[in-house]
Amino acid sequence: MADDATVQAEPPEDAPPPGKGPVGTIHEEIQKAIAERNPEVRAAIVKEGADEKLEERKKMVRTALGKAKEARSALQKIKPKPIAYDENDKVISEGFDKAQVDERKKHKETIAKIEAALEDALTKGDYTKLQKVAG
Repeated sequence: MADDATVQAEPPEDAPPPGKGPVGTIHEEIQKAIAERNPEVRAAIVKEGADEKLEERKKMVRTALGKAKEARSALQKIKPKPIAYDENDKVISEGFDKAQVDERKKHKETIAKIEAALEDALTKGDYTKLQKVAG
């Protein structure tokens, strides 16, 4: 005859299967709800990624605009030097020396590069040049 300690009683008919108590059922429901929301999760991740890229691109545009403004300001600060005077010490001729000409050329090229990069980015969606000029 079997020992009472080894005899197992039959569970009631309405009892959940082994390992399926209220906690197991809740866990299953959670897993089911998560699976049903996969499209929402995907959409949220895609939106986050797009929003991050948007912020990155907005920052590049702001940086490029700031650099163009600096270059224009520097260009305007380069003033011609007096070359010739009349008998009353009035300037009758002005011009730029070689260093000033080179500096002006550099600023003009910078402005042109930035404007071309902005044009490509904002009209064609190509941000490669903008990324280079915005640093």
